Parts: sequence; C-alpha cells; structure tokens
Amino acid sequence: MSNVARSPINPLPPELRLIAEARHHDPFAVLGRHPHGNGERVQVYLPGARSARLADTDAPLRRVADSDVFRWDGPAGTLPAHCAATWPTSSASGPVRFARAS
Repeated sequence: MSNVARSPINPLPPELRLIAEARHHDPFAVLGRHPHGNGERVQVYLPGARSARLADTDAPLRRVADSDVFRWDGPAGTLPAHCAATWPTSSASGPVRFARAS
C-alpha cells in the first residue's frame, strides 16, 4: 500500500499521483484499458493535453481531478478490441492504442 495520501493540494488518488510523479512501480497496472466494476475503464496520462477522446468511438475522456490523467468508464463490450486515444496539444497529436485486458 502506498504512503501517498490525497490532500486538498493534490486530490488525485495515490496510484495516479505516483504516476504523475513518475514513481509508480507498475504504471500499466493503472493506465490503459482494464475491467472496472461491471464495465471497463480506460485511463491515460497525457501531460500537456487540453482534452482527449477515444478515436474509434469519439467518446470523450474526462480529466481526473484537474490533472493530466484522462478517463473513460463504460459498459464492457462497448469498445472495439483495440481502441485509441487521441488528443490535441500545442506540438503534437497522436493515437495511443489500447488492447482489451486479458
């Protein structure tokens, strides 16, 4: 268990805060596409991104707690087997592909 706690200064959950600080021991356990509850979750860390979307469905990714982490939650089976996140930035835009978690 992490000793990093939420605070009014940093409202991110500890796992996401460790990712933002480049201190998480296994970021892909948190980032990417994973089962979540009865559905699925896609989380991406995109420093400098103003917004992000799932390219294949055009679904928006929500920014998490005024951070550089973006998230989509939805029913299982909604996304194609491989999906991509896209985002505009001042210097680049690009897809990041995520496969269904096994």
